[in-house]
Amino acid sequence: MDQSIAGFAPAAAPRQFRRDWALTVVWPGLGCSAVAVAMIGDDLRLEDAGIIFLLGMPAIFWFAVGLLQARLLGGLIERPLGWALATGAGGSFALIGGFAVFAALTVLVDVISGAGYDFAHPLALIPFGLGGAIAGAILGFFQTLSLRVPGRARRMWLGGSTVAGALAFFLLCAGVNAMALVSGQGLFDLAPRLFFAAAAALLLAGALLHNFMMGLGLQRLLAWAVYLGPRFPRR
Repeated sequence: MDQSIAGFAPAAAPRQFRRDWALTVVWPGLGCSAVAVAMIGDDLRLEDAGIIFLLGMPAIFWFAVGLLQARLLGGLIERPLGWALATGAGGSFALIGGFAVFAALTVLVDVISGAGYDFAHPLALIPFGLGGAIAGAILGFFQTLSLRVPGRARRMWLGGSTVAGALAFFLLCAGVNAMALVSGQGLFDLAPRLFFAAAAALLLAGALLHNFMMGLGLQRLLAWAVYLGPRFPRR
């Protein structure tokens, strides 16, 4: 995309920019969630669900998000396809890495406490938070590879994505506890289709929260780029 940074002006219409930025997650999220839930039956095995939610749909979802975001980023990225690929790969690895860290920490908590892992315990926030931070850092790192901004701005993007990832996983933690409370029969006693439909909704909500936080940071970056105009350093 050859649009110049000097002519890039979403900062002049923050409400419209925030709306458009949010929609880059909403539409792919709704589409991928619908497809994923449609593929789920009551006899679905856990390993098959893992492939759908951790490998298949996230890769498609984040790639679509990257394509839509590239239309808004203009001169701040190297190439639209490069951003889409970085976002698709980063989002996929982020989800896998985040949940891997979460799983490892829950096992560690179980071994140390000897009483199992309790989702409702306040200490449950630690594995969720660290897993989310790792997920956000992975996604942010991949995306910085396609940004045409100074090193300081890259570090700010990476830090913002890390914090936003932790907040997204905190939201997931709250959703898990809400599901357990509403079901009244324990989280994992839910029928597979209902459970995974709720899981898809929680993952989308987390992506929306991460998107919202990064959108706020991006507005400041864009305002800086527009203010500096042709003096804005590409590297």
